[in-house]
Amino acid sequence: MENPALKYGLIGGGISALLTILLGFVAPEAYIKWMSSLPYIIIIVIMVLATKQQRSINGGTISFGDAFVAAFVAMSIAMAIWQLVIFLQYNFIQPDLNDLAKQVALEAMDTVSGAFSGMLGTDGNEAMDLAMEQAKEDLLSKDQMITIGATIANFFFSLVIGAIISLIVAAVMKSSNA
Repeated sequence: MENPALKYGLIGGGISALLTILLGFVAPEAYIKWMSSLPYIIIIVIMVLATKQQRSINGGTISFGDAFVAAFVAMSIAMAIWQLVIFLQYNFIQPDLNDLAKQVALEAMDTVSGAFSGMLGTDGNEAMDLAMEQAKEDLLSKDQMITIGATIANFFFSLVIGAIISLIVAAVMKSSNA
């Protein structure tokens, strides 16, 4: 494949998708709590690899702009594939992950609430308890944790963060003489 950004975007998306599905089946609770972040590491690596290969194709030099485009396009493709797989996993492949994700979120809310209890005074604690109860009710009323709207919003948020990371990758990998 001639275009490194496309090649590495597809590879990164495929690896992230496969990792997501495998972790969802092998260790669903660990996946929801912290392993779901592993594909981010993979995507950052593919951004660097795409930029490195683009620099190699250019004869060992790459401008900041070309480096940014290589990293950003690779990340965008990988992220689109990964977000699509997450949506499919939660809604069709493993819908029971929704209940587990709700349970983990409720536990996290209790942990946060407990951490602040006593620091806010009586009125503050009552307000926090009321807010937490409302948040729990809202969470439990949802049928699906990962909707198409949430998936699209996550993708666009990822593009913003990915653009920042792409700028960093481009700054590090650009050639001083390009």
